[in-house]
Amino acid sequence: MQAEHTVKVSGEAKEILENHEHFQITSKLVFVVLWIWRCITRERMAKFAIIYFVITAIAVGAIFYGAHYGGELVYEYGVGTAVQPAV
Repeated sequence: MQAEHTVKVSGEAKEILENHEHFQITSKLVFVVLWIWRCITRERMAKFAIIYFVITAIAVGAIFYGAHYGGELVYEYGVGTAVQPAV
């Protein structure tokens, strides 16, 4: 979020930046909730293991998908680099 205010982002790249930001923030919040859940239900965690694993796998997938957007920003649009391609 801090980098968003320090780089130049043009039209289409702005939408990709927003998607990148949403995926990363959402997955971070999911992991915080999972951590709190694990701390609260430490002894009873075994019966929730499958649910916990599925939610974790989805959150990891969201991180990977958000990282894809980040890579697209850098490698296709040159966001945050010294050379930015003409759009």
